[in-house]
Amino acid sequence: MSQQKWSIILEAVIVSVLGVAAAMIYVEFYIRNISRRTPWRRGRYVPLLPFKVRPEGEHDRRSVRRAIAVVRVLGISSRVRYGRLLREYGRADRKSRALLRSVKVLIMLTGFPLLAAFCCAIVLSGDGDGVLSSRDMKLLVAINFIGVFCVISAWRFLQVGKRWRKQEADAQALLTCVSVLYLCGEMLMGRAKALTVDRFNSILCQNLGDFASDSPEFPDTERRLEVLRHVSGVQQVLMKSSGRLLIDGSEGVPGLVRELESLLDGLLEQRWLNLLDVSSVTSAESVTQSSQGEIDRRDIWIVVGGSSVAAIGLGVAAGIGVPLAAAVPAALVFLLGPAALWGSKRLGVSPRHVLDSVRTPVMEANQGGTPQQPSTGTQSQGVSPGAGA
Repeated sequence: MSQQKWSIILEAVIVSVLGVAAAMIYVEFYIRNISRRTPWRRGRYVPLLPFKVRPEGEHDRRSVRRAIAVVRVLGISSRVRYGRLLREYGRADRKSRALLRSVKVLIMLTGFPLLAAFCCAIVLSGDGDGVLSSRDMKLLVAINFIGVFCVISAWRFLQVGKRWRKQEADAQALLTCVSVLYLCGEMLMGRAKALTVDRFNSILCQNLGDFASDSPEFPDTERRLEVLRHVSGVQQVLMKSSGRLLIDGSEGVPGLVRELESLLDGLLEQRWLNLLDVSSVTSAESVTQSSQGEIDRRDIWIVVGGSSVAAIGLGVAAGIGVPLAAAVPAALVFLLGPAALWGSKRLGVSPRHVLDSVRTPVMEANQGGTPQQPSTGTQSQGVSPGAGA
């Protein structure tokens, strides 16, 4: 490749990197703006989109009536009022649906420029006789960087969406608590399994832990630690009551419903240091940390993202004529670097592994010099190709 083409490619790469950096700065400011305004608390989508989530009045009333009916049928005295629960349930439902749809919209918005870049790349690759002009080379480099920007933006929106859902997990905890009460009633009538109730109860515990560990509502670290300790005890009480269902069957439902009714009243009154009576809990071990499933999903995203970026880089290098010996080390950095920085120990990738993987192809390229043709059996024996003629 001529020096002029290398200069054109280098210029396109520099401009594309600066453009992607500026676009990512804008994305970060946009995310901060959304985090500050929290439009989902008013039932709205993200800023710049005028959509609004409509309340589902009949669905809310039906869900609340079923939950309260279970408490009354079992003869448990309840301090939860129907009007207050219906109002807070409707707000929580609108907030949860608006937040979920906001994250989906943000991720979908990154797909349009990615699709446009993919179509442009197909047009450029199929145009002409296979020799790219300087303009097409610049466009091809820019298109690849646009694709990388879209993938990074989608990943960023997905990560911040998880954080937003954890920060607003108190609303989801209220919804899940009502759902568990309804499932308890279904279990009493033989229409729900104990395992289903236990699974939804574990989701409720996870929601409580997410809010206690990630919500910005708590004023300082000491208060957060107090809430975390109390929520840990609440989780153990709920899991113990839910576990009785797997031993006693429907006979353990009244005990769980009693705990859920007290929890529901505590959530409505925002008593985060007195959700349940946890005096019976001897050692409140922390169960509010990230589960192994979340760690596994993060590792999967790291592996898929690193592999995609490495494959895109190798494709661009092959398209513009970069030697494979120079492209492979860079691709290995993009493949193994994220795993070494953000991956868990289960991936088994350390900075030393990254250096060794990059050093090996570089040393082989330096020792081999110019690329050699594959040797035949006669050449390995010292006989020249024309000796048999």
